[in-house]
Amino acid sequence: SSDYKIQAKPKENSSTEYIIQKSDGKLKMKGVNIQLLDDKRVFSNIKGQTYLKNNEIGLDNITLIINKSDFKIDGVFRNLSDYFSGKGNLEANIELESKYIDLADLGTDTKQEKLEQERRYILPNDIYGEVYIDIKKLKYEKHSFFKLAGNMILNGRIIDFPTVSFKNGGADAFGSIKIE
Repeated sequence: SSDYKIQAKPKENSSTEYIIQKSDGKLKMKGVNIQLLDDKRVFSNIKGQTYLKNNEIGLDNITLIINKSDFKIDGVFRNLSDYFSGKGNLEANIELESKYIDLADLGTDTKQEKLEQERRYILPNDIYGEVYIDIKKLKYEKHSFFKLAGNMILNGRIIDFPTVSFKNGGADAFGSIKIE
């Protein structure tokens, strides 16, 4: 069952302020396929449960496939009202597991389109939080990383791995990485 009371207030600058007065509900998915308008990606075979409670959305054992990449996601996103109103940051606390991720599957543009455009960021600058990752194989163009595991901290557009480990080219690697 679900119970929602959300007020949307249009503002003078054409944005909308959302005030969540009450939200409580669950959505269980079994084999759902989604493709957004003007997006080449297809999110397929989505399974698991989400819940919306007050100002947070939770993901319980969500699995999905994007092209050849698979994902299992558990966790919580908080501060939804301020984030969607443009007044605050989205807060995340997520666990991500995968057998295989090809980063090319995640983008909405081809490599040639990216090269022809000015610098664009994949991540918005208003998401903060922690993501624990456990990825068996990660492919980035011609590079492959195996057994990629560690904590990832999102702080605006800065991605910080205070501890990360992986295998690449037959060598074990352990350390920290900060991407600004």
